[in-house]
Amino acid sequence: MAGKGKPADSADADEREDDIFAVRLRVTPDEARRLVESGDYDTGDHPRFAMTRDGSGSLDLFMTRAQADELRGRGIDLEIVSNQTSRARSRIAELGEGDRYEGGKATPRGIGRKIGGRADRGGDTPGTERPS
Repeated sequence: MAGKGKPADSADADEREDDIFAVRLRVTPDEARRLVESGDYDTGDHPRFAMTRDGSGSLDLFMTRAQADELRGRGIDLEIVSNQTSRARSRIAELGEGDRYEGGKATPRGIGRKIGGRADRGGDTPGTERPS
């Protein structure tokens, strides 16, 4: 999952000290349980652990590079899959700036529809005013 031929384990120019990384650890079920129960690492919405043929398993966690280095120092085999924070920064940069609805003068377009809220009561969206 590292991009463009560069291993994710190497630091890039955009990396910052507090960036969060998606990390895949190779651990036993007992090690996985201890890591998750420690509360020191983010498991996302729930822990993801998958057994491998050799009796170890793969545990996915989110952590800083310093935390990953600390685990490596304890002899835990891991792979930094991606820099989630850097990815978020690049995606946020894609967002436009300004008011795409022109202060309420432009109607949102697309397949969605508004359920509940001010527009359903009329008067807040052009063309939906209630007669007096």
